[in-house]
Amino acid sequence: MANQSPFIRNGWKNSVGTLGTRMYGSYVKKNDLPLYTRACITEFDGLVLVRESIVGNRTIGTLWHKNQVLAFTVEDIPRAKKIDEKTSIPASDDMSWEDSHEKGGQVFVDPDAYWLHLTRTGKSFIRESFVNLNVPYWDKKNQKWIRKDETVGPLLTTSKFRKSSSTAKENNNEGLVIDKDILGSKSETSSKSFGKFDGIRIHQGTSEKSSHGCIIISGHRNSDGTLKKDIPICKALIKYIYRKRLYNKQAIVIQDAYKEKPPFKGSVKGRINSSLTGDSLKYAKVYFPETVAKYK
Repeated sequence: MANQSPFIRNGWKNSVGTLGTRMYGSYVKKNDLPLYTRACITEFDGLVLVRESIVGNRTIGTLWHKNQVLAFTVEDIPRAKKIDEKTSIPASDDMSWEDSHEKGGQVFVDPDAYWLHLTRTGKSFIRESFVNLNVPYWDKKNQKWIRKDETVGPLLTTSKFRKSSSTAKENNNEGLVIDKDILGSKSETSSKSFGKFDGIRIHQGTSEKSSHGCIIISGHRNSDGTLKKDIPICKALIKYIYRKRLYNKQAIVIQDAYKEKPPFKGSVKGRINSSLTGDSLKYAKVYFPETVAKYK
């Protein structure tokens, strides 16, 4: 599969990044991303995973928060029919200007997002990049929330439900049944229909072969889009999510930016004339289709 991306990788990092760890590698700069993605990176109060390109079976991306690059990412590729323990999860947001509104002459975006949690795991490979934190924990016995010190890491879900493999086995459906112990209201699902699932982690690794559907992050990206195993940046991201209170809420947007065209660059020369009189319109403005779409 060829590189499915209209973007040029013209950003470069070789310095200490936002998370306080060193970053090294190229990426697509904010100003070269689609307009709606740029708006999300600026305005959304959560993480934005920008999928920049697909090369072979590798999806290459960048994780942002408030105009800052946090980490490089790699995932498996999207597929029309999911392959178990492969295939990247669907984009949470379709990059439509319908999820926006105008106020005071400014356009505000409201993208659909996945729920982001900080939870424990039994998988030792993933747990080695987790952090011990005091987090909300559901006390089954007393049926209430308590705080407890746990070694936790990021988990993506399509709702606040907790699902379990044990319940799934009872129903023979590979882990997609909501657990009997519900952590939230049944109305707390995402507004768009991109399925229901649990168990998507953000953790360390080197390529799509480390992914199994999860999101791999690192501060070091190689020229072919693979990553260097980077436990420090994983730990730093967890602390960042905790400090910014970006957990137990819809706090991560995923966009397939590679499907969109880069923003227009250049200028329009010449005059704009009135169709009625033929006179030059001195103060007329030209709006490109992307700009007009914001107000439709």
